[in-house]
Amino acid sequence: MKHIRRMRIGLALAWLTTVPLSPTFAADRRCRERCPAAIEACARQGLREAFCAREVHRLCRRGSTICSVTPTTLPVCVTATTVTTTTTSTSTTTLPPVGWCLGSAGCDVPPSGIVSLLSSAAELRDRLLGVWFDCHDAPGLEPFGGPAAGIEFTADGRWFFLAAESAALVRLTGFGQAGTYEILDVSGMNGPGSFQLDLNLNTGGVAIVQWAFATQPQLLILNDAGVQGALYSHVSGSPSCDGQGFDRWRSPKEDGT
Repeated sequence: MKHIRRMRIGLALAWLTTVPLSPTFAADRRCRERCPAAIEACARQGLREAFCAREVHRLCRRGSTICSVTPTTLPVCVTATTVTTTTTSTSTTTLPPVGWCLGSAGCDVPPSGIVSLLSSAAELRDRLLGVWFDCHDAPGLEPFGGPAAGIEFTADGRWFFLAAESAALVRLTGFGQAGTYEILDVSGMNGPGSFQLDLNLNTGGVAIVQWAFATQPQLLILNDAGVQGALYSHVSGSPSCDGQGFDRWRSPKEDGT
């Protein structure tokens, strides 16, 4: 009898291993494997671990990107960029870095060349790419991103709030701290050159933000429907900071021609 019982158990186990996993079960297992870092990041925001595990797994099963990224230290310094000054007998000339990407030093420079209309969605994307230092200067508004030290837009359509750790910037991946972005052409409603920036949150929500750029230095102003706002200064090393993008965007008037 014991031999028969063992044989039945063995057959049952063999049958279970041959049955394809249901999509739901497979998704649950995949999320359990991918989400420990996201649950930990959620708990660091002060939320209970049980709540974090439940909500992170729910978001993962719904297709959120919350479990698909891990915190990454970015090789950029958050200290102020030094602006070199040369003096002659007749004048003093300030020579900023190529592209006017000054990082934290850009927060104190009077901006020029402010635009809120662009020629294409591709130009808006090109200008956004890279790392931006948060100047924490949004008078009268709740700070967009809270205590974050900056924001990053990547070429694969993702965005991250950034934290400052040991003079470097680290991607945040907790609730509402990362996601994907979309650029929508709304020129039909708002006139030529109008593009909407949607920040899709890893919690499933979306922030529709108004934007504006300054050219010298490269600054980014974000405003979430007049409720939250932020001023960012581009960090050297971002794609548009090599001078090529800067020169491409300058108008004849800005060139002095």
